[in-house]
Amino acid sequence: MLIPKVFRDRYGLKEGHAVVIEPEEDGILIRGTPSPQETEREIERHLSELKSKGIRGPRLGELKTVYLEMEFEEKHAEAIPRR
Repeated sequence: MLIPKVFRDRYGLKEGHAVVIEPEEDGILIRGTPSPQETEREIERHLSELKSKGIRGPRLGELKTVYLEMEFEEKHAEAIPRR
């Protein structure tokens, strides 16, 4: 995907830099990947939020039938082109 230089410079994207692409209501959002520290902070914040709501994580063996794309497919079925 070609991103114009003005945007690459503004947002610090270099050649070969990984980006995150998120589906939005009226298009897609492209952003740089977070640093490991930002990722760790976000995971800690999310876990704290889950604990405060009384939500527990899966137990050993509960996820044997789950695959990574399942949640995306459930939430964004309309965004997936069908052949």
